[in-house]
Amino acid sequence: MRSHRRIRSMACLLLVALLLSGCQIGNTKVVFLKPVGYHQVFKIDKEVCKKKEAKVYLTNYMNIYGNAYGVSLRKQKSVQEDLEQYVKELTISQLSKIKCMNGIAKEQKIELTKEEEQIAEAAAKEYYESLSKEERKYMGASQSLITKMYSEYLLASKVYQSLIGSVDEEVSDDEARIIEGMQIFVRDSGKADEVKKRLKRGEDFASVAASCNEETRTDIKFGREDMPKEVVKEAFELENEEISGKIKTKEGYYFIKCINKYNKELTDKNKKVILEERKEKAFHTVYDKYVENSSTVLNTKMWDKLQVNLPKDVKTDSFFEVIDRHMEEK
Repeated sequence: MRSHRRIRSMACLLLVALLLSGCQIGNTKVVFLKPVGYHQVFKIDKEVCKKKEAKVYLTNYMNIYGNAYGVSLRKQKSVQEDLEQYVKELTISQLSKIKCMNGIAKEQKIELTKEEEQIAEAAAKEYYESLSKEERKYMGASQSLITKMYSEYLLASKVYQSLIGSVDEEVSDDEARIIEGMQIFVRDSGKADEVKKRLKRGEDFASVAASCNEETRTDIKFGREDMPKEVVKEAFELENEEISGKIKTKEGYYFIKCINKYNKELTDKNKKVILEERKEKAFHTVYDKYVENSSTVLNTKMWDKLQVNLPKDVKTDSFFEVIDRHMEEK
């Protein structure tokens, strides 16, 4: 099960936006008040993130990113503050994503199977037993809390799979087709007429482009979403070595020469891009609606004071690796 990685990579995460852009996203009500429990970091509707959960993420992220490429960034004072800020924002963003997706799970009555619960339990046992006494004390997380966190992680992944389950995975060659060609673009209609005359006289396309093209590039590779619709309509009907007529758009006038009407390698890559875009759209149709209608409470006083100053013996960085491995072995 590889889709869980998307939980950590999708952009536009709820609380990152809250931290960076102010007090409202769409219809989301953001109340900057102390939550009911002091040890709560934030609350999104009924989904609560506790301080101990955040410390597990903070600790692991700090050790992962603080030792990037074998270099201990934590020892470099010039980057320490930026690193801590990044890790705190990353922690809030990822946990808020997890909590939101668990909220969606409750709305849609999506639950873990017994087998999936056992995966969370086995992963939690492995991770907890890997911790030293110092690490357990610093994070304050019990094995049961780790199990709960892994269960929510698994459930978020299951929600994602459910939301993209109806996506049509068949992408046709024509929809994904990438053309190789050359372009001439001019803004003035008079200049466009001059280009048209020169091409009609049989002048070399590249030579005309060298003296007239107002775009930075002459050689281009493009799909249906990469050029104005007027250009796409004509260009995708061209045969190899064929040159279009004058194509009028809002920006100006295009002339296209088709070099290769079907680049198979780039078309295959574009199929994957289109499929991912379909999945993202299906996911965000539900996720964004949930976020917009959610009330969020963030304990800013406690969160601002929380430091990521790890003791030297706190080195754990395998929280995500352990659950990822157990999920892939499923």
